[in-house]
Amino acid sequence: MTRRVAVRVRTGRPQCVVHEQPDGSLLVELTQQPEQNKANRELLTCLRKHFSCEVRLVAGATSKKKIVS
Repeated sequence: MTRRVAVRVRTGRPQCVVHEQPDGSLLVELTQQPEQNKANRELLTCLRKHFSCEVRLVAGATSKKKIVS
């Protein structure tokens, strides 16, 4: 079974940090700016380390609100 998680992204932060929210969603702070897909690549890398499994972007490639699986 694949779990989908809502993610809100903040870019331009000093380091990559994942904050779990009370509603089950995630707030992820990223160092990269949303240019040329850099922030999305960093998001997936950061979440792979956090969850220790494969993560993919399901929706929201050009939005601050995303869904990952």
